[in-house]
Amino acid sequence: MAFRRGTEVDKLKGLDGPGLVFITYPEALSMMPGASFWSLLFFLMLITIGLDSSFGGSEAIITGISDQFPKTIKKHREVFIACLFTVYFLVGLAFMSQGGTYLFSLFDTFTAQYSIVFVVFCEAIAVSWFYGVERVSGDIKEMLGFHPGLFWRTCWTVVSPAILLAIVIGGFVTYKPLTVNDYKYPGWVMAIGWILACSSMACIPIVAIYKLVTTKGSIKEKFLKNITTPKQYPEMPERDGVLWYSPTIHNGTRL
Repeated sequence: MAFRRGTEVDKLKGLDGPGLVFITYPEALSMMPGASFWSLLFFLMLITIGLDSSFGGSEAIITGISDQFPKTIKKHREVFIACLFTVYFLVGLAFMSQGGTYLFSLFDTFTAQYSIVFVVFCEAIAVSWFYGVERVSGDIKEMLGFHPGLFWRTCWTVVSPAILLAIVIGGFVTYKPLTVNDYKYPGWVMAIGWILACSSMACIPIVAIYKLVTTKGSIKEKFLKNITTPKQYPEMPERDGVLWYSPTIHNGTRL
């Protein structure tokens, strides 16, 4: 592509963001033998990735709200899902406008680079340290019949949280004002971006502070009580150093 345009690779535009998918890759595919076939596969892949991402994110929202308000949502589940996807549609219209590329870059930078990684880091800590890697291993052994090896337990407890924390810190250290196509975003737009990022990240410390304030006892008791997950089935014994939770298992024997 750089040769055809008579320029150098680092001076090509569209090598990041939406331009990479909708400009660079299609142009590269058009130069290949059987361009129509490869282009069909490429955009079919994009559609399936988009649908998969949408279903996964939507299911997380639907499940969370349904668990919080089971009686209300269960009676009107179809209406709730219709309203949710209507909101998706209305929000998506903004990205189809003439300034959609700039809006997309703003959301992509402040949600993918900061919010998602921070939330996943907190999830990794909650699952591997608070819930406990041995409990996770016990759940997996109950479902699949084998205990995860040392490699996976080390990744869950140390490697993954360390990498995620490094990404979060690196994102803040290397922060610089957002620019797209030589357009520098004004300060008030960057403030909106940080509000978007903090709107999801702030939920974790806010709920943590709320639980500490509302829990009875000393500071140490409050902290320990909130980070300790109670046994799902207290009557179940330990076996091989792993807690077993299934109500179909008693004294190591399946009922």
